[in-house]
Amino acid sequence: MTTHRIILGSSSKYRKTLLEKLFSHVECIAPEIDERSISANSPKDLALKLASLKAHNVVASLSSPIKSIVIGSDQVAYCDGVYLHKPGSFKKNCEQLAFCSGKEVSFFTALSVVNTETMQEETTCDLTRVKFKPLTSAQIESYVQKEPSYDCAGGFKVEGLGVTLFEAIETKDPNALIGLPLIELCHILKRFGIMLP
Repeated sequence: MTTHRIILGSSSKYRKTLLEKLFSHVECIAPEIDERSISANSPKDLALKLASLKAHNVVASLSSPIKSIVIGSDQVAYCDGVYLHKPGSFKKNCEQLAFCSGKEVSFFTALSVVNTETMQEETTCDLTRVKFKPLTSAQIESYVQKEPSYDCAGGFKVEGLGVTLFEAIETKDPNALIGLPLIELCHILKRFGIMLP
């Protein structure tokens, strides 16, 4: 049990659910970042930059940051030179999955953890590769009707029916694809003196 406040710099219900595997009480504060205005030299650099900006934005917003661990995370999906954003609609969800059909998509899930007592920050980035099956329009529309994934980078939910869309997933941490690399997070927390379990 930790005496630190655990603060997730995100409004993502998926990340919150993942973090609650480790901690019974998680505070969520949505960072005020215009993600589309941020650029970087590579998808990995973009994910790392966004995760760090989110964590530091939340730290700056705290009226009492004493004994807090602030966790920022961001995921960037990339395929054939194209950044894949959250689709936001049925039409765009179907278009995105059609684009990914038969291809490999790289998901860069970055983590930035700030200990507000010391202002120490550690960052890391997990790479998950997803190989999509060749998908027909009918399969895509059926999937999106059954499991709309408008708020998910890549347009699917791996923890649900989305798994039926893939030939293979290559990852060190299956949690990373959902939005938070918990294995790396545990290593960072240990270095910060927070022991789990």
